[in-house]
Amino acid sequence: MKKFRTDATRSVAGHGFTLVELLVVIAIIGILVALLLPAVQAAREAARRTQCLSSLRQLSLATINFESARGAYPTGSLRDLSNTSLGSGAGIDSSNISWIGQSLPYVEQGVVSEQIDWSEKIGFADREDPATDNVNYALRGTPLALVRCPSDDARHGSNEDFAPTNYVACYGPHRYGMPVWMYSRGKQPYMPPQGLFLFGSKGTALRQVTDGTSNTMALSECLVGRPWTWRHAGMGGVSADLAGTSADIDDNIKSTGRGYAWFQGTALSNWGYTAFLLPNDPLTANHEPEVWTFEAYVAARSNHPGIVNVAMADGSTRTVSEDIDLLVWRAMATIAGEEISNVQ
Repeated sequence: MKKFRTDATRSVAGHGFTLVELLVVIAIIGILVALLLPAVQAAREAARRTQCLSSLRQLSLATINFESARGAYPTGSLRDLSNTSLGSGAGIDSSNISWIGQSLPYVEQGVVSEQIDWSEKIGFADREDPATDNVNYALRGTPLALVRCPSDDARHGSNEDFAPTNYVACYGPHRYGMPVWMYSRGKQPYMPPQGLFLFGSKGTALRQVTDGTSNTMALSECLVGRPWTWRHAGMGGVSADLAGTSADIDDNIKSTGRGYAWFQGTALSNWGYTAFLLPNDPLTANHEPEVWTFEAYVAARSNHPGIVNVAMADGSTRTVSEDIDLLVWRAMATIAGEEISNVQ
């Protein structure tokens, strides 16, 4: 009798992929990765932007609590301005502790704050010397995660001994980081400050912010060490200064520059920004001009595509487009400019 195989016992020959089929699968996988990668990158940047806004909010609330406790916001940089001679060492070689250093107790950094010697000078004479014998030098190299934007991976500024910051304070819509009377030398009447933060020993009181704290910028961002700071002998011609064609004092401000130290605020380019320039200003993308330590065109800048984050004087935060109208941007930088109706 013949024996027949059933289907259950019949062997089935294996079937492999052809080269064409393999190539099609690889192409499909490549397309899927190409579609997903931008979405992943966008999600990561959104998370970094949110973290940045959170840090700005904490720092802004710290300045508000500082004002509540002491009757004024912290100064941009703690400096003795009793001597009206701007070139004298009496003012420049003051403690120069930045607004961040002054705000430490209000961002749960009291342990660091207690180490500060408030009488110690940190002026130009010892800003670069690691052997300088003062307790504040070590603090300048102490990293603070709160003051770094996660979208900027620069490890340090132009001096590796200093711990940098991405967050800077607004000193107004012009280039002046000191009270205007310092420039008049008694020849012109006193003019009130336009920005919330300035060099000095006395900060801005809440009552001076007549535009309203929700309409007044307090803080924004900078890129650590970028662009480089070009120190000029004078700010006579704005176009020449911004174009980098003015006579320079120094090719670069060696240990200063954008955000080079969260603790030390010797120069405007380190602790502040002006709304004279638009956010991420393209004209000064390679350099930003400064005169000594009290005049500078330094813009708010970030690595967030097309925007910068800002914190207002009431502690709220906003995302501002780099294409914002310049007049609106400058209006946001004044404390008593009466432009409330123009600020959205």
